[in-house]
Amino acid sequence: MINPVVGFIMFISSLIIYIVIKDENKKHINDHDITESELSNEERNINIWDDHANSYLKCIQRYGRVTFKNLIIDSYSGNTPHAEIDEVIVSPYGIFCIEYKAHCGIIFGSANQKKWTQCKYNGNFSRNNPIHQNYKHVRALEDLLGNKLKANIQSYVVYTNAVEIHVDSDMVFNGVRAMEFEISKHINQIYSMDECREILKIFAIANAHSRNLRELHVSEVQRYLAAANV
Repeated sequence: MINPVVGFIMFISSLIIYIVIKDENKKHINDHDITESELSNEERNINIWDDHANSYLKCIQRYGRVTFKNLIIDSYSGNTPHAEIDEVIVSPYGIFCIEYKAHCGIIFGSANQKKWTQCKYNGNFSRNNPIHQNYKHVRALEDLLGNKLKANIQSYVVYTNAVEIHVDSDMVFNGVRAMEFEISKHINQIYSMDECREILKIFAIANAHSRNLRELHVSEVQRYLAAANV
């Protein structure tokens, strides 16, 4: 016969073991629930970006393109950690990175020169070569899109207010209409609709993040200009 004291001790020990095991199982169940919840949130986010991409794709199917303006993305080759791109056009016929300039007067320059000249009624002014500036934007886009790219990104500079432009480059245009005419020449399809959807999903995410990065990028540019004494 088991001693009552020993029996009581065995009962207490069994009870303790049961409680510990039950708590441990409950902990694992809660951990599993948290993981499932996190996965659900991630899946919901994926669905949101898929919805955005599908909406953009409808624009491509209807208008032949989608335009993203003032896009701020990471930049690994520029003067600041982020680059702000005036306009990106995504279409089955290519991706176009566009830099707009509002300089008036007459513009003189060469594609290889670091500085161009703006001639106005009140004098001549030195301006940075916008081709070089937009090249950094193209590099940032290449890093963003990675292996989704199947062709070179087209880099265009558009002067919206210039009287004349004297630049030895077919990437520089006097007015939006001239640029649009150049884009219309791209008639060979490069990207399928499925490939466009994947690219648009990347841009949808980047476009959403741009709103949060705007103030940060402005401060980055201000610090750069102060350091460069521009």
